[in-house]
Amino acid sequence: MYSNYATELGLIGKIARQFYLTPVGIRFILLLQLHKAIKIVDALGLVRS
Repeated sequence: MYSNYATELGLIGKIARQFYLTPVGIRFILLLQLHKAIKIVDALGLVRS
């Protein structure tokens, strides 16, 4: 179910029974990781200068 949704969004491509990340999928994962890192830094309450 999720693989079909990700394919429709263009995050992964499917060839036969193999799934591959598309460039859009890689960008999506990197943005998720960046967002997670920003939330962790904000939770630590570090002062920005």
